[in-house]
Parts: sequence; structure tokens; C-alpha cells
Amino acid sequence: MKTFINTQVKNEALLLEKVLPFWKEYPVEKFVFYNDGSTDNTHEVIMDLLGSRAKVFNTENGPSNEPHMSASYNEALMRHTMMTYNREQKADMMIALDADELISYSILNNFDEVLEACTKNNLQFFWYNVVGETLKKTRQDPLYVGNYRCFIVSLNHCDDFDLNLSQQNNKSMHQTPRTPNIHLPKGHADLNFGFIHLQAINTRFFALKQLFYKVFERKVYGQPLANLMVYDQVCNNFNFNPVDTPPPIINDWEFDASVFDKILEERKYEEYIKKYGTDETITFGKQFLS
Repeated sequence: MKTFINTQVKNEALLLEKVLPFWKEYPVEKFVFYNDGSTDNTHEVIMDLLGSRAKVFNTENGPSNEPHMSASYNEALMRHTMMTYNREQKADMMIALDADELISYSILNNFDEVLEACTKNNLQFFWYNVVGETLKKTRQDPLYVGNYRCFIVSLNHCDDFDLNLSQQNNKSMHQTPRTPNIHLPKGHADLNFGFIHLQAINTRFFALKQLFYKVFERKVYGQPLANLMVYDQVCNNFNFNPVDTPPPIINDWEFDASVFDKILEERKYEEYIKKYGTDETITFGKQFLS
């Protein structure tokens, strides 16, 4: 089946240099990116590593208060644009993947069978959030037990993204589910088949990123402190309760988590937190502030 991967990016050059060598081995026809006005060399990295297998939509909308969003950021529109292209190119399947995610070895090793299963069921795959500077450990604290998500979509069995909703609701513009409504019975894939999330593999990066967004949402949007406690819950005081990642998920792969140290320097999360954070918002991660 003709399969495309859809990904939104903004200023992800450093991460893509480490992730795309994994991706380029994936047995898909096209990698579709929506590049949201990057000011680094994100576009060049994509083309250098993926060449003609990449299709990049670019926006040039200028800066905004959010350092990783353009001024007219609209997630629903981006996802709609990429999926429309999938349909125009007669793709059968779409995989929604973020720049900090990998498809498991087991899925790649059984790719056709997994795709076929996703034409019959809306399969939810376990989201392996790896921690401890290695792919070999996965967090299993309360919020991450039973952490299943949809990644693979049969384009013949799904709706389009609802742009009318995003125009009426600012939250929908900024927070849209990665997949549209799917008209198939929901099921759960075996735990030996999943997707890998790299965000917390570097604990300091994870802590300061979550703290940055907590401070940012309080300062810019005036979010009530009670609403922002979700960031404390996600970090769980960094008690990840790590367990071994199943070998079929990662095979013998390794990933250099130090790239996130370089990303921290580039994004200047710490400077923002120190400038705008308060005792009310800096309720976790103080040990990671130099």
C-alpha cells in the first residue's frame, strides 16, 4: 500500500539530523512536511537527507510570541494541507509522526501486515516514552501506563480535518489531534508493536521544555494556575518508574541524547524561565536551572 508520513516542523534542524537517518530506511513512498516558517536550515536538512522522497510545504509568516510557532499558526490547517496532498497523490495510508518520534523495529519488520491490520481497525499503538539517556528504558509512572495512541490511518476510512472548528476555536488552531476521525472499530496493537517518543530521553531538556511552556502559557495567555498543573503531572517530579523497553521495539538501536543539550542552547528555554518565571509557576525542575 502506498504510504506517506506527515510531520509538522519548525526549527528542528538539529533534531532532524539525528532522526532522519532512521526515517530514511522506512519503507514509505513519501515524507510530507509542513515547515512552519523555520529560521534555521530545517528545509535544507530534510532535502539533503531525504531528497526526492520529501515534499515540504513552507510558510513564511514571521515571528510570534511562541518561539516555535509562526504568527498565523494553525495546526488543523497544516494537518489538512498534508493530508489533502496525500489524497491527491493517491496514497492509501498516512502515518502521523512528530520530529521526535521513531517507528519501532517490530513495525518496520512487519510493515505490510501492520498496514493491512490498520485498514480493518483503528489500531492504537503503545507510545514508548524512553528515558535515562537511552532507548532501553521506558517510563511507566501513572500517566504513562496504558499510553496508547493512533498513528496510522487508512485514508479510505477517515474524515478530513475540520477547518471550520479551528476557525471558531483558537484552541483547535493550536491543539489539533494528529489524526482525524476514523470510521473503523478501535483496537489495541500488541505491546511488541509501538512508536518511540524521544522527548524525555534527556531529562534536563524535558524538564526545561515543560517548565518553559508552563511559564509561557501563564504569561502570554493568563492561564489559571490550576490548569497549568498538567505540566507538573506530566513531569511527576521525574519519578519515571522506568522499565525495560521490549527488545522487539528497539532491536539494537542507539540514539545520542546529547543532541537535546544543543537544542536547549538554541531555544533558550532557561533564559525565558528565569526572566518570566515566578514562585507560582516554577514548581518543578529547579534543579535543572543553572
